[in-house]
Amino acid sequence: MSQHPDSDVPDRPAEHRRAGHQPAGRQLAGGPSGPAGDPGSSGSLRLVVVLTVVLAAAAILWQNAPDSWQDRALGITPKPPEPAVLQIQTFGAFDLTGRYYVKLSDVVGADPLVLSQLDATAATVAERIAVAIVAAELSGPEPALERLDAIEAELRAPSGGPEGGPAPGDQAPGEPVDDLLTDIERLRQIYAGGDAEAFAEPRAGPRADPPADPDRQRLVERYGYFGRLAATHGLPDTDPQREPLVTGGITLLVFLLLVAAVVIGALVTGFVLLILGIVRLGTGRLKLRPAVPARGGSVFLETYAIFVGGFLFMSVASRLAEANNIGVAGLASVVMQWLLLLVPLWPLVRGMPSRAYRHAIGLHGGTGVLREIGCGLLGYLAALPLFALGVLVLIVIVYLKQYFQGTDAQPPSNKIVELIGSGDPVVIVLIFALATIWAPITEELVFRGALYRHLRAYVPWGAAAVVSALLFAYMHSYGPLMVAPLIALGFMFAFMREWRGSIIAPMVAHFLHNATLMVIMITLFSVLG
Repeated sequence: MSQHPDSDVPDRPAEHRRAGHQPAGRQLAGGPSGPAGDPGSSGSLRLVVVLTVVLAAAAILWQNAPDSWQDRALGITPKPPEPAVLQIQTFGAFDLTGRYYVKLSDVVGADPLVLSQLDATAATVAERIAVAIVAAELSGPEPALERLDAIEAELRAPSGGPEGGPAPGDQAPGEPVDDLLTDIERLRQIYAGGDAEAFAEPRAGPRADPPADPDRQRLVERYGYFGRLAATHGLPDTDPQREPLVTGGITLLVFLLLVAAVVIGALVTGFVLLILGIVRLGTGRLKLRPAVPARGGSVFLETYAIFVGGFLFMSVASRLAEANNIGVAGLASVVMQWLLLLVPLWPLVRGMPSRAYRHAIGLHGGTGVLREIGCGLLGYLAALPLFALGVLVLIVIVYLKQYFQGTDAQPPSNKIVELIGSGDPVVIVLIFALATIWAPITEELVFRGALYRHLRAYVPWGAAAVVSALLFAYMHSYGPLMVAPLIALGFMFAFMREWRGSIIAPMVAHFLHNATLMVIMITLFSVLG
């Protein structure tokens, strides 16, 4: 009985090495797709190409469109802005900076440069009021009162503002002047010698305190961490309500120094590995193991199209459910996202033999599972310099955007950061599972397993890597200008697929990246309180 043409692929590295010299699109003898190539006729391919372009374009536009555009597209009536909502973004750039300096107050003391830096990051009047709260912690009540007086004078000034000061129109939407003035008056009472106990949370027990002043509740709702800081001003730092807000500076400093040391070490190691890899690739000492199918098979492009269509449906349905206040919207979204894990199995539904499927999509041990895992680690380290370059591009874009648009340019927000910052253990566990299990498996099988394999039949590996990286990056909802780091990662993941043939290495690299970022964020937010 003759042997199946796919059966010897993962066990014959010599054949893989010879395959690296075949032109793109040529069927490889003994290759992972077999003589007949991937399932799918030329007619089905034309249909799937059109469908894929439409779905990918729709999903990318949807993911990168502002919420207001999504609402208009779905016919959702925008909700009128709620009055007197002056909330500062939890764990946003300003919030993180303020927490950092308060907790390190013993180190930074009354350094005026600290408050100057906070002033530079304060984009709204509410955030400027929060700077006054930080000033009270670092320099005492007098500097805080001076800042509050200056803000009040600007708010009460005629249209156009006093000479050299911002106009009332500089305040962000949802910042009515009367409410801001009320907040300033409450804070003035605190810093001018008001009773801090009146703002403290009521203590439970048989001798419970009377209910706290409602002013405290409003300050906390509007200013978050800074509201709690103001509400406990004057209490001892050992007070249970105040202690988590102002202590932990040494732990924070040690943690940041440790993270910095690890990052610098990883970047230096990665740069060396990247240079060595480029040299070895150029001299032919680094062999590639491509899985190049014959042209014409559409099954793996179908897999990508089904995933994009399912993801788009999930996003739209979640938006509609959220707009209509459907209570199970969040749970349904999580369930639908996990169901997308089944999409990479589509070739099996289409009748592709399981062994051929595993070899084609990369679900095999390559030259050994442990060796593939090690290559994933080395590949991720080599990818870090490119990722850092992408981050640098992102920083430059954000700076230029804020430079040309001024205060109208809000810093980019990240929903994952906001969800982790909520402190809800269930939410954190769900986000961690999606980032470290769902994403490395599903996204690698779809983008580097299915999509990259299909593209590899028509173009060289570099072009296939760039296209798959762009589609991968723009499927994330970070905005059209904020995806440079993801493009760099997507390109390196695709190279690992070309290098190893197996999908294990890019899966491991994807897991390492997401898990590292998640652990750093969760630990940092825990220390910052």
